[in-house]
Order: sequence, then C-alpha cells, then structure tokens
Amino acid sequence: MAMAYANLRDYLGLPKRPLKVYDIPQQLAVLDEDILDLFHIDTIELGRGFCLDDSEWSPWVLPDGSECLIPSWVNPRKNVEGHWLVFGPDGKTPVAMQKKGVLYFETIHWPLEKTPHELDRLADEIGFTMWAAPAMTSPPGPVSAVTEEGALYLTAGARKLRESTDRAIVGLFGGNLFELGQWLFGMEGFYVLLAGEPDLVNDYLDRLTAIHLRNLEAYLGAVGPYIDVIAFGDDYGMQTGPQISPRMYKKYFKPRHERMWQHAKALAPVKVMLHSCGSFPEFLDDMIEAGLDAFNPVQISSANMEGKDEKVLQGLARKVTENLGPPGTLPVLLSAFPEEGKKKNSERYVAQNFLGYGFLRGGYTADYELSGKKWKLFVIAAQVPGDCRSMLAQYWKKIGQEKAALGEGPYTIPDPYHGKIDLTWKGKYIWGTLGLDDSKLGTDYLSRMGKRLIE
Repeated sequence: MAMAYANLRDYLGLPKRPLKVYDIPQQLAVLDEDILDLFHIDTIELGRGFCLDDSEWSPWVLPDGSECLIPSWVNPRKNVEGHWLVFGPDGKTPVAMQKKGVLYFETIHWPLEKTPHELDRLADEIGFTMWAAPAMTSPPGPVSAVTEEGALYLTAGARKLRESTDRAIVGLFGGNLFELGQWLFGMEGFYVLLAGEPDLVNDYLDRLTAIHLRNLEAYLGAVGPYIDVIAFGDDYGMQTGPQISPRMYKKYFKPRHERMWQHAKALAPVKVMLHSCGSFPEFLDDMIEAGLDAFNPVQISSANMEGKDEKVLQGLARKVTENLGPPGTLPVLLSAFPEEGKKKNSERYVAQNFLGYGFLRGGYTADYELSGKKWKLFVIAAQVPGDCRSMLAQYWKKIGQEKAALGEGPYTIPDPYHGKIDLTWKGKYIWGTLGLDDSKLGTDYLSRMGKRLIE
C-alpha cells in the first residue's frame, strides 16, 4: 500500500518522490522507475501509460497523515462525521466509505441486495458497486473502449507505453463473475442465491458474461496489440480455503471463464492471468483447462499453501506447460514483414478496431528499430472482395477528406491520432508504416512487403 511504499523508499535511502495513489480502494502507489530497476521488475501495468499530466492528479491525505496525489476523477468527500465517501455515477449515491483511522475504503452499497430478481437493471447497477464505480477506477480512468473516442484514447496511450518499455505490459480488464455477485447482491445474499436459486444465478451470469464479452472485444481491439497479459479478477479464496466448492465452480463459473479467456486469446496474442486472493488450489486444474496461463498472488500463508510455495508453483507451471500442447506455426501472413530491423517477437494480431477504428479489422503489426529510428509496419488482409476499398473509403471519410474514386496504389493519410501513415492497397491486402517520417526508408520497406504479399 502507499504508506508502506513511502516507508520503503525512505528505508532504501531513495530520493523523495510525489506519492501517487492509483488504486483508491486498496490505496496502492505507482512504483517509480528506480524501484522497478532495483528489484528487477519485468512487468508493468497498462495504467502507467496514462494520467501523465499533473492536472490529472489531485492532492489528498493518507490515513497516517502523509500527503499524496490521487486521480482527479475520484473526488472523495467527507461527511459530517469526518469519514471519506465516494459516490456512484449519479454523484449522489455513496458506494464506499473510509472511516477515520481505517486504512481502506469499504463497500457500503449493494445495488441488488433487496431486489435480486430485477436483472434488467444489471448493466446500469454495476457502476454503483465500489470496485466498478467510475470514481474508483484506476488509470486510464473511467474511459470506455466501447466508444470510438475512448478506444482511440486507450490505443494512443497503450502504443506510447509499449514504445517506451521492454517490460511485459499487463492490461487490467476485470471480467469479475463471482465477486461481482457479492458486490451486487451482498456476500450473504449471493451465497444464498448460489445454493438456492440456480436459475436466477445462471440468468445473472449469462447476462454478465455477455456484457464482459462486449467490453472485452472493445478493450482488446483498442490495446490488444500493445499488451502482453490481460488480467481478470475474481477472489475465490479465503485464508482457510475456497469460498465455494469445486463442484459449484465447475457448474457456474468455469464455462463462463472458458468463454471469456478463450475469446481473449482469439482477439489478441495475450496470456490470461487471474487475480484471486486466498487458497483455491482445488480449482487450478479446471481453470487451466478453461484457458488460464497465470494467477496472482500465490498466497503461501493461506491454508493448503503454507510451506508448499515451491510445490504449488512447480505444479502450476507443469500444468500450464502441458496445456500448451505441441508447438504451433505462425500465420503465413507474418512472413511479409522484412526481418531487417524487426524486433524479436513483436508481431501482434488485432482482430477488431485496428488503430482504434471499427472499420479497420484483421491487422498484423510488427515493431522496427533501425539507425536510431523506431516505427511499425502493418498488414491487413481483407476477408471478402471489396473490403479494402470499403475500409479505405471509411478511413478518408473519417478524417474529413472523402475520395470520389479509390483505386489500388499508394496513399498517405494524415491521421489525426497516429500522424502520417503511408500505406499501399493491392488486391486483398493493405499494408503500411506507422510512426516513420523517413519517406525513402518507408518506401523501401513497403516495396519489400509488397513483393512478399503479391508476388
């Protein structure tokens, strides 16, 4: 947590830095680069690519009196008793409270606790739970990838972060199923529903999974090319063991996890991670079968884990390895990327919303660095005749420069979000450069790609 992080910096003799708290419910601090380097941290969270301007942070005070900064959209307010409150999307309904002298915020509102059968309200009520309230989101903040503006914002920040680091980037998605039931119906209420109203639970989970899948497609359409891991969340464990039986996990949650996790891997070249606190080793075989690649934390102080950390880790690694199956082959289209200057393992596939645009789909990218220049190459393969013409026509219209006639050949598009894009259309392929100002170099690489694609 943030207070401990400040003490850690002091203990290590590191210089004072502004303390930025990015996760309000847990009050977690943004780790500075010197800490990441010192402890050889090889992953970072996608949110580091956003809220880089001081105006996006507001002053606040931690429970021990330490001054810190929090995202400006959080806006906690004190009540008459001096407790901090955070409100839902309407700005009126308090959803979380941090009492004086308490280290964290707590949930104080369960939207469907008294009306569990009113599932038509589900989509609207999610935002009135503490962990999903827009005011409690961590950077990038309350931004929806479902909207075109939100998708473009996420793409721009993710791309910039990807270009600035060789650490693995983890995108926090959520996709909570079990936890969200507790947040909506209350913990006791959801336990009762799981045990006594299976039809209602299945209805709830089907509706929720549909919402998650729609958001997942938009989210990975925006950031999929730039992240390495997508993180889901669902706390199944306690200190003493799982909260529910393995049978109940298989019945209700495994099928939905499989749909989401397999879909994520179909949308982008990502590994699937689950955050789940506590002890739940009984679930791991089923989770791995559903598509899980990693989980955190390995909470070795909880039941059935203590003293067995090495065994647990080795067992998980073995199961994941076995689940990978035989080595696969890369798509043939990737051979179009010239090897000279290409960064190893930088190829990525974007199923939808390529460059953040809904009309561009099915694109591969690769990162390049040569003679001090960094850029990307991309290629889009049309699925049906006429797709390339349609995509380019919509592209020109989007930037306010409609073309009366479009034919095969080279184009330079002044993209307002990505800068100058040089591309070529021929047959069922569109290929081009991103972030490259050297026209001669760009022409050379586009020519090389064209020969591999067409000839």
